[in-house]
Amino acid sequence: MPSLYIDDPEQGIACATSHPAFVALAPESFYDQGEHFSPFGNDSGNDALRELEDWYVEGGQDDALPAFAAGLIASWDFGVPDDVWTAGREDVHSRLGDGSLDEVALSAEAQAQLAIVLGQLKIRGGLTPAARILGGAVVDVLWALADHSRVAYPDWPHAAANLAAIASAVDVIDKAPALRA
Repeated sequence: MPSLYIDDPEQGIACATSHPAFVALAPESFYDQGEHFSPFGNDSGNDALRELEDWYVEGGQDDALPAFAAGLIASWDFGVPDDVWTAGREDVHSRLGDGSLDEVALSAEAQAQLAIVLGQLKIRGGLTPAARILGGAVVDVLWALADHSRVAYPDWPHAAANLAAIASAVDVIDKAPALRA
């Protein structure tokens, strides 16, 4: 059985319970469970990480991560159309602007999907090719949400922190070691 790095539920997210590859890449903000823009610091992200930990403990396999993610998201039923994840940044931004996508539901699902991708790195020390692809799709959606926020809420005081958090996630995903599927 591969090594798993699982958090102590009473201690929360910590370097000691994270794979060394994750620790080497993740900024301090990734461990802040009170930071909404942290991958695991929002309700969807934290819940997704806990579900992912349970899945791995019960025998989940790295190459089955996309199926795990799809199943978890379907069970939560955010109501986000599946085609959003392949639509691209501009299309998602346009759909947010015309109201055909629910901003809150999309944000919650994107936060969960990002936590699943980065959770694989945290728990297993790398990303499979499929997880890296999912990470790219999630990042496109997060950028589209940020684009929408700049237009819909031009005075939003958290815009810079949101953009910095997305950039940090991109950096970690890009630098994550490869796991063989």
